[in-house]
Amino acid sequence: MLIDGLHAQTTLAYIFQILEYESVTKRLSETEFWVLVSLAGGRRHGYAVLSEVEQLSQGLVRIRMATLYAALEQLASRELIEPAGEEEVLGRTRRYYRLTSGGRTKLSAAAAQRAAAAKTAETRLRTSARPAVTI
Repeated sequence: MLIDGLHAQTTLAYIFQILEYESVTKRLSETEFWVLVSLAGGRRHGYAVLSEVEQLSQGLVRIRMATLYAALEQLASRELIEPAGEEEVLGRTRRYYRLTSGGRTKLSAAAAQRAAAAKTAETRLRTSARPAVTI
């Protein structure tokens, strides 16, 4: 059965809405979160992102180069970051990235979710009953 032009157009529009919704609502991985945190400070190249993530996380997060580039590719495909130029340094190409407005919005939402989760945990710890003592 053939789909007429109007139905095909409506179906495609619906599919694109679903894909856009999934891009916006998909949770950030730990690596993606910290990459966005780094890029919130401005345009960076890969090695600078690696160094800054370790510094900003106080050494709790260390990203390997292959993991970083996979995260950069994923974030770019979701339009949360974008390329921001290249330069040659000692015969090597440095690729720069920057946060998009969508990336800024996503990072803000993720930070708010993390803050709310931390507050919930702190509240539970303060109000929980002390463990029973077995005699």
